[in-house]
Amino acid sequence: MCIPCFFTISTAESGVIERNGKFSRLVQPGLSFVMCPYEQLVGRLSFRVQQLDVRVETKTLDNVFLTAVVSVQYQILREKVYDAFYVSRNLYSQA
Repeated sequence: MCIPCFFTISTAESGVIERNGKFSRLVQPGLSFVMCPYEQLVGRLSFRVQQLDVRVETKTLDNVFLTAVVSVQYQILREKVYDAFYVSRNLYSQA
């Protein structure tokens, strides 16, 4: 038995739908639905500019260690949502 489950995606987001645990489609902003229990919304990706602060330690020419904080700003491209969700799963653990 299939039951339609409705949900909304915000303006600057895209949703990822999986059917039976496998990628099915991307959902654009607005009202959408999935057929429960076969499909589910597994994630939402924001297209807003985000910032990742990374602490970097380096050694200078005179053997002094210096710690600096580097701020990286990034934004997910609309045509690369699949790669951003499945390939780059956890950006904070890669830093």
